[in-house]
Parts: sequence; C-alpha cells; structure tokens
Amino acid sequence: MSNDLVYRFPKNEQEEFGFSVREYKDRLYCDIRIYFKGVDGSWHPTRKGVTFSAGFMGEVKKGVSEIAKLVSTSEARL
Repeated sequence: MSNDLVYRFPKNEQEEFGFSVREYKDRLYCDIRIYFKGVDGSWHPTRKGVTFSAGFMGEVKKGVSEIAKLVSTSEARL
C-alpha cells in the first residue's frame, strides 16, 4: 500500500492538511499531517501531524464528532 494522500484541503496558500493510510510492519496506520509547498511547487510533509493505528479509527471518529458538536454550538452563539 502506498502512502498517497486520500484527502486534502488547504490551510492557507503555502500549507494544506493531508490524510493518508499506510502500512508499516504489516500494520495499517492513518496519518493526518500538514504539508507545505516547496520551491519546486510540490507538496512535502511536515513533522506537524498525527499517526495512529487504524484500529483507533472508531475512537478518532467519536472524538471528531464531539468536537464538531461543540464547534457548532459555539458558532450558534456567535
């Protein structure tokens, strides 16, 4: 399995968030990382990000869902 980005979106003109899945030592990992645009115009990963075992995906989804609820509630008050 390659480490190709499966989803990405811009953070600003020089950075973007990248999501990928990769295999390492026969285990599957998910990676969410910030990428920067190099002088050559291609995107390169930074050290800023998180990698976790695919087995934690359910818990990560629950956590993101809880954050989304708090953010939508906070935005409604603004």
